[in-house]
Amino acid sequence: MAFDKTFATGIHIVVVLSYFDKLATSELLAKSVCTNPGLIRRIAAKLHKAEIIKCYAGKNGGMKLSKAPEDITLLEIYEALSLSPALKTSNREVFSQCYISCNISNVLSGVFEEGERALKSTLADKTIADIKNKIEAMR
Repeated sequence: MAFDKTFATGIHIVVVLSYFDKLATSELLAKSVCTNPGLIRRIAAKLHKAEIIKCYAGKNGGMKLSKAPEDITLLEIYEALSLSPALKTSNREVFSQCYISCNISNVLSGVFEEGERALKSTLADKTIADIKNKIEAMR
């Protein structure tokens, strides 16, 4: 199963920004994430809309945090990037002669909703400062 890397990239961007008082460019962030500046800007636009970061356009533009790292939860980033729900049932056609095919989506939707609640609860308890502190402890 392949999962979208957008959430991890969004967290990465915000953690890097937590080290800067001045503006950081999409080029600088792209080097840290090992991706292209366009992807950074697309993710940054969503983080900006959610007021997690501030973005400034132009020659001297860049990005910075809108608030302190301890005030940014991973849940805020998750929701800003519109990744919810993480687990989704299939929208495939149902094979009416198969009891499993007829019922699997209903059963899994309850399980997946429970998993989503647990995920959101965990993400709400973790901040960018927590992630930054764990990274610093690895130095």
